Amino acid sequence: MRADLESAHYTSKLRSRYEGGLKQYLLLPHQRTFFGRIFSPLEDRNAWLSSVAQAVVGKPLEHINDEDELRLFDRFQELIHELDNLNDIGKQTTKHSDDTFKLEITLLGEMPIKQVITMPKEKSAEFNNLQSKTNSALEHENRFMKIAILAEMLKQELGKDGK
Repeated sequence: MRADLESAHYTSKLRSRYEGGLKQYLLLPHQRTFFGRIFSPLEDRNAWLSSVAQAVVGKPLEHINDEDELRLFDRFQELIHELDNLNDIGKQTTKHSDDTFKLEITLLGEMPIKQVITMPKEKSAEFNNLQSKTNSALEHENRFMKIAILAEMLKQELGKDGK
């Protein structure tokens, strides 16, 4: 009985997390399946958990082994993170034609820096021009160096919001 009450609590909490912001038509097939399992109307705790596990690792709980269990925990967290990001993006009021994405930078010992960014389609020519110049400036650097430079630039720019 207690497990059923706890189950009702966490399923309700998980479902409320995505009400109002997540646009289902934007989900990839694996995300849509996972989302559907979260919102499945199954009342039985074990059936609901097995259904979610099936969407996460491709096997019902009764058939998973120790390795699958580790994959289940990792993949479940990844899927929740994906839905959280899409939920944050979906809460932004943008035109469907705009490019919108969420950026998150995490540094050791610091709070993550998160921001949803929207690039209006009207600015795409200016954006493409600046992107081309940046690519040209970094063209002789290796992939790791390019990523490190861009990450540092993003960290500095996003840090301006908090100051």
